[in-house]
Amino acid sequence: MYRTVWILALVLAFLGGCDYPRTQADCATDLEAMEAAVDLALEPGRVCEKDTDCVAMDISNDCYGACPVAVHRGEVDRVAAAVKEAEMAFCYGYMEQCGYTTPSCAERTPVCRAGRCEMAEPLYLYLVAPTL
Repeated sequence: MYRTVWILALVLAFLGGCDYPRTQADCATDLEAMEAAVDLALEPGRVCEKDTDCVAMDISNDCYGACPVAVHRGEVDRVAAAVKEAEMAFCYGYMEQCGYTTPSCAERTPVCRAGRCEMAEPLYLYLVAPTL
């Protein structure tokens, strides 16, 4: 169901569906859709076996800025393409009409924790990683 809605939004974007003045509700809907599309793209790309499988990736887009996330090094191109495709569907003209936020990001390192790439605090690496 969600995939069908996402594809429909993508088609509407290419047909000029995003070339309209957005209301605050439109901004919230587009932002929510973009975040969901990014999450959908990221989830299968986080499987890992060891720390060296994981790399930091910037998923910032024209809807919002983001802190780096950890993904499997073999999934970077696929995730980047999926984020770009979703950006084209949901973010055309978003910045100008809705604004743009960029979080303050703490320095973190990509690690493989319980079979999943995650960004770890430096303190975690110092206290826990040597014992793994």
